[in-house]
Amino acid sequence: MAGTTDDVSTDGWRLLLDEYAFVVNLTKSERSADEVLRAFFRRGAKGEDGLRYRHWKLEWQRKDLREENDHPLPSDGLFWRSDPECGIQIDIDYANSSARRTVQSLSWPQGELLATVCDLTLIQLNHDALLAFLRSVGLLAPAEPATEQIVVEQEGAETATLEPGAPEPPIAVSEPGALVLPIAVSEPPDAAPLPATEPLATSKRRSPAEQFIENHPRSADEMIPDYITRLLELPSCQWKRKTLQNRLYEISKRKR
Repeated sequence: MAGTTDDVSTDGWRLLLDEYAFVVNLTKSERSADEVLRAFFRRGAKGEDGLRYRHWKLEWQRKDLREENDHPLPSDGLFWRSDPECGIQIDIDYANSSARRTVQSLSWPQGELLATVCDLTLIQLNHDALLAFLRSVGLLAPAEPATEQIVVEQEGAETATLEPGAPEPPIAVSEPGALVLPIAVSEPPDAAPLPATEPLATSKRRSPAEQFIENHPRSADEMIPDYITRLLELPSCQWKRKTLQNRLYEISKRKR
């Protein structure tokens, strides 16, 4: 398998067909799922939420007049961008987990239409990378932090681990006349102060960020990342991208 990684394991890798079905179930729309996955491909292999993919076979049929270096590789987000004016077309076949990139050009002076075709077969996506992308655009809730643990140590005994809120173990009772030492229980670390953000929305009251989003609705053909970028560019926007993503997720969850 070739792609953006040399990882040959099967853990965390799923066929494009399976990931398409996953996003369809999330968005309740085949068209929206196609737009989301195309945006993921166009992100390219950059960042934690960037494209991580593998394919079984890649085949080129070069017939146009462009130099070989003018054609990007599938790991480049430019590979997945359709541009009708430049004769570039991207077709994704989810049912067969495959894709085709067609680039057309006219020969000079004959005026003959030439094309270069690139076929990718059995595409696999890294599921964790896709989840990170879905969180970054507000389609999934942010990942919950790991549960903190309290470590209880007792001399002469193995170390025990307690979940926060669990009752402390009883103090061991020694023989009469022996020195009894209490079990040392480490205090849980102080919780980090929450950042100063707008209050959470309730069923009867909208937060200022949600009111801001509802006052500037997303157009039907506007992708979520472009929509959030447009909101950030408005002079009245007082929030960061992460806050807008979370509030947009809450709004979409209530509407389901």
